[in-house]
Amino acid sequence: MMSESILGINAILAIVYLLVALLAGYGTGSIAFRHTIADMQRSAKLSLGLLALLALLASGQIALFLFFSTYSWWFVWDKALLFVPMVAMPLTACAIYSRPKLMEIIRLKADEPELPANRTKRRSAAQARLVVPIQTLTVGAIIHASMILYPLPVQFQNELMILIAALAGAAALLIWRQNARRRRIHRDDGTSAIHWMKRVGVYTSVCLLFSFAVIFSVSTARSKAIVPVPESLSRHTNWTEFSNILSSYRPKDRINKANSGTNLSPKPAGTISRMSSQ
Repeated sequence: MMSESILGINAILAIVYLLVALLAGYGTGSIAFRHTIADMQRSAKLSLGLLALLALLASGQIALFLFFSTYSWWFVWDKALLFVPMVAMPLTACAIYSRPKLMEIIRLKADEPELPANRTKRRSAAQARLVVPIQTLTVGAIIHASMILYPLPVQFQNELMILIAALAGAAALLIWRQNARRRRIHRDDGTSAIHWMKRVGVYTSVCLLFSFAVIFSVSTARSKAIVPVPESLSRHTNWTEFSNILSSYRPKDRINKANSGTNLSPKPAGTISRMSSQ
């Protein structure tokens, strides 16, 4: 079925988006630990290119949403509720805060670019405004890919609020961590064991995600039952069904109170027997 194939493509895009986001988050965080200005500029250019690729992948997912709308608008609504806070908003923050800082690093001028970078330039590359938006985007990509592969039920307002709160908490923690790292940047040259372990972990995760994306794409091409598809995707949009689903988002306690107020009290057994005898 066409809808199942499109859902498989959407899942593959989410995995590839996560893969690129991991590289962008690690690369941007390591700019300040480059030894020379030329190395810092090369890392900044790479991070900027990865951000452009992330924007392209996000545009592809938006195009899929528009295609989904021809089948079932409420399913597009479901995906958009997850896409906006986990992908669109962090990507917008990167365009507003991180991109100008990356351009500043790329435009750095030095008489001898191969000389070691001084403390001022390294601290400039370790600003939270530069690093945190991209790393928050990476956290959002992890949540987004997880929810695409293991979707939540239709009514998931509480779960979505928890996910948004988790993303905001991760952003606050990243800001605190980056500010602390920036203060001691002159004592850290990026050669300690923790940096080596982080590098190995990121590259291993990228390789595993790439392998999973290839296996998932091949499996999707052979079988169309990998991604769970709602029955409504097999037909065009039913606006009555869409309005009923939106109305079902009302809190259940209010509905129960309204129903309890309209229930009639049962008549006594004696009254029923007298009415039947008459």
